[in-house]
Amino acid sequence: MRPVDYTAAIKVSPTEYLRLSEFEHLGRSTYCATVDASVTSFACRHDLFRFADLPGFIRRLDAAFQTLKGTVALQTERETDSLTFHFNGRGGVLLSADFGRSNCPIGTGSLKFDFTFDQTYLGPFLVELGAISLALHG
Repeated sequence: MRPVDYTAAIKVSPTEYLRLSEFEHLGRSTYCATVDASVTSFACRHDLFRFADLPGFIRRLDAAFQTLKGTVALQTERETDSLTFHFNGRGGVLLSADFGRSNCPIGTGSLKFDFTFDQTYLGPFLVELGAISLALHG
């Protein structure tokens, strides 16, 4: 499959954001995308973030968004990489990222970061993810 030129982003400020782009459906329920993230003075890019079940992730994230409760992860079973959304029940969301050893250039470490934002930023993100899923699956 070829990459879809769409972007889904949570932009809290110019220095706090998560952007997913260059989505590709690799077959069955496996996908990949590029991740760009910034947390205050720290920024990173992960060119090959693999994950499973994009439509299921969108449904679970929307359910947590509606109830303001739960934890929803975008990941695969075999990879160490993940983006996890933790809802606190009061409208706040903690986004945790863990890009594990399999993708660290020196092979011995991992990259972990998180940031907190208001759940209202997820509405546009969910719409963008829905458009991406539609483009990937027709």
